[in-house]
Amino acid sequence: MSLFNPHHVCCLLCNYSKLKEEAWGHFDGDWWYLMEDFDNLSMRALKDDYPVFYDIMICKIDGMQNKEIAQKIQ
Repeated sequence: MSLFNPHHVCCLLCNYSKLKEEAWGHFDGDWWYLMEDFDNLSMRALKDDYPVFYDIMICKIDGMQNKEIAQKIQ
């Protein structure tokens, strides 16, 4: 799994809630660290410089459909 691969990032976003829940508290597992790194990296990369993309990412993580996201972002 690489955060440089867009397909891997897409898989993380699509399955974020399930992966985060399953990895929670397993500090000895690779998935916990991968999810922590993803959270930190996405926040640093998007939140300040690209706030709209950050909001879209959060909406996707929350399971919102594209139509709902478009209405919210406008």
